[in-house]
Amino acid sequence: MFKRFTITAAVVLALMAPVAHAGLIFNFNWSSAGSSADPSGSSATATGTFTVDKAAGEEFREEDISAIDITVQDTGLGTFDYGLVDLAGLSSIVRGAITADGKSITFTTFSLVDENALDAFGCQFAGCNNGVVRITNNTSRAPQDYTFNPKEEALRSFVASAAAVPLPASLALIGLGLVGISFSRKRLSQATSVQNAVL
Repeated sequence: MFKRFTITAAVVLALMAPVAHAGLIFNFNWSSAGSSADPSGSSATATGTFTVDKAAGEEFREEDISAIDITVQDTGLGTFDYGLVDLAGLSSIVRGAITADGKSITFTTFSLVDENALDAFGCQFAGCNNGVVRITNNTSRAPQDYTFNPKEEALRSFVASAAAVPLPASLALIGLGLVGISFSRKRLSQATSVQNAVL
């Protein structure tokens, strides 16, 4: 019985190991609302998710992002998707700090450029210090600029909030294993009782 318990405990610990090293998942949102568009008449949004392999309260850089899936929609330029391959490019810069409670991010700069350096979305200059968020594509059309006033609002317009994380499958397996242990101990106990009654 001790041997069975030891094997079960080893399996439980092995299943728990991957859970301890998971990154923090954030929902990403951006909107051109509150800015002035140049050329005028356009508007844009961006939504998606990304995972940062840092803990609450820590700063991060683009190389600390292990997963990203962001879609940008601009009424004038169209729709663009950005993934991990785009973040790996030399031109993409996404930096900030995770809040102490792990519920949101304060960005210090945000700029995504696709792997071919054709499409781009983010601060026109590092830290959005001129208040402009720019979207470009690989057509001959001019870039679309969204200017925020005051300029600090440009960086604040990039919003990341902690995503609800589903229960990891490994925890469900641990629960199932514990139920199995309980059931097998009960059967063993019943078998012993029957054997003692026969004797």
